Amino acid sequence: MGLCYRGTHKLGFILLDCPGSESDVGVFILEECYKWHVHCRSSVMTDLLHRIVTSSPLTSGTLHSLLLVRISRRSVQLLLSQSNKLKDNLSNVPMIPLKNARCVLRAIVPVMRYDTSLRDAAILIFRKSLFSKNPDSRRIAVFGLTEMMKKFKVGENYSQSSQLSCSQVQVHLMVTDDINEAVCTEIVLLLKRGLTQQGSVRSDIYNRLAGILRNNSKLYP
Repeated sequence: MGLCYRGTHKLGFILLDCPGSESDVGVFILEECYKWHVHCRSSVMTDLLHRIVTSSPLTSGTLHSLLLVRISRRSVQLLLSQSNKLKDNLSNVPMIPLKNARCVLRAIVPVMRYDTSLRDAAILIFRKSLFSKNPDSRRIAVFGLTEMMKKFKVGENYSQSSQLSCSQVQVHLMVTDDINEAVCTEIVLLLKRGLTQQGSVRSDIYNRLAGILRNNSKLYP
């Protein structure tokens, strides 16, 4: 990466970390840098994800998470090129502040439709986090699972079978034409277990059902 691009990259993050309107300029610089300069994407994504996963309630990280969302909304393909980095950092998402985690998941769940290894890793992480000692980690798992159900849309012939075992679901996942059905079936099984959790987790599940059905209407028999 040339000196000019390194300087732009560094300036973008300095401004992003500033309070006030300077941070908006930082968002713009980094978003444009990521879009137009292919050789900058790896370093921008590395620094961005590092700031996100090391955020805390005292060091917000909210703007960094929102920048990731903006890149995703601009083009999922822009994020897909860095899917390995997303996967490497995914296990940290249930441990960051809830608000930031939701932004991150809004950004990366669309990428999961094109990257099976990222999708499978996410389901494993959410399954584990659903029974974490940390209540916010459970809520993050619910958000991630329900966000996936919104994106993995099923067809006309979908028939939810909550009686499927986990092993049957794994076999089903190997059938490309039925991938969305398999993913949604597995998530339904996990969310049913989530209904045994504390009130805030159950409330999150119920509150997101309407949004799921609006985006994935064929789930309803």
